Amino acid sequence: MLTLTLIACSHWISPEVHEARKQGRCEDEGTCEDLVADDTGTTTTSGCRAAGAWVDVGLGEGHTCGLRSEGGIVCFGDDASGQTSVPRGCYQSLGVGLDHGCAVTVDGALTCWGDDAYDQDGAPGGSGWRQVRAGRQYACALSTGGEVSCWGDSSYGQLEVPPGTFTELTVGGFHACARHDSGGLECWGLDNYGQLLVPVDDDFEAIDAGGHHTCGLRPGGEVTCWGSDYEGQLMPPAGTDFGQVSAGWDYTCGVTDEETLACWGAEGGHQEGVPPDEGSWQRVFTGEKHTCAVDSVGELVCWGYDYFGQATPPG
Repeated sequence: MLTLTLIACSHWISPEVHEARKQGRCEDEGTCEDLVADDTGTTTTSGCRAAGAWVDVGLGEGHTCGLRSEGGIVCFGDDASGQTSVPRGCYQSLGVGLDHGCAVTVDGALTCWGDDAYDQDGAPGGSGWRQVRAGRQYACALSTGGEVSCWGDSSYGQLEVPPGTFTELTVGGFHACARHDSGGLECWGLDNYGQLLVPVDDDFEAIDAGGHHTCGLRPGGEVTCWGSDYEGQLMPPAGTDFGQVSAGWDYTCGVTDEETLACWGAEGGHQEGVPPDEGSWQRVFTGEKHTCAVDSVGELVCWGYDYFGQATPPG
């Protein structure tokens, strides 16, 4: 589909730029953030182009959203609750839940969209946020000062954040974890499978929470997981070092030091159709029934259940 870039000028103001100016996204009459329209004139993202490499991806139950390197967010798949209808803005962080999504704008503000049955779209106001992650029907955000705030469903204590300041945040199905700025890890929420029982040796450089389990990546590339293991999701391939790990609902995937993909756990649709070991991979993102990965040139590839088109990224 033909894509046109519309830029405001002092002689003619397009409807998209006029709306952007009303929302305060233009500094003056002669400058405005680029707006992208397709050949029907419909704005596909506003403020920032939904173009460039895929830098972050979040997977819901029947939809997928991705943050592009130029600041725009693209969502595809089920939109029954408005979960693929991203609000206007330019973004730096993305979190995707069951049927909703949240993002941090480049100005540090939070915005959410989609299902709001548990007030999971009721993000805190103000600015100063730098990271957001979403669980099934709740979300949490990390501020530039290291504070974590959560909102939405509180059925299992997933909004009861431990005291302290943190450097990294991850949100799973019904539990969340964060790394302290002084080192060490805190987890809170549902603990029916021991997913909150952080290993004594909690020296991790990255963490990721899944459905009922959590995984951490150690400085040397070793992956350690804890919590539910009913599908073998805690057991990475022996002797394999990883550069990145992602915990799904009942399975786990990682990018190895050799930039290949490895997945373990449940053998459902999310593992069927795993791309062959051709080329190299940068990151992998897991969900409930489908998986996506970014290849060496920044392109997004998805596989698994695709009944709403959630595993078919736009061309």
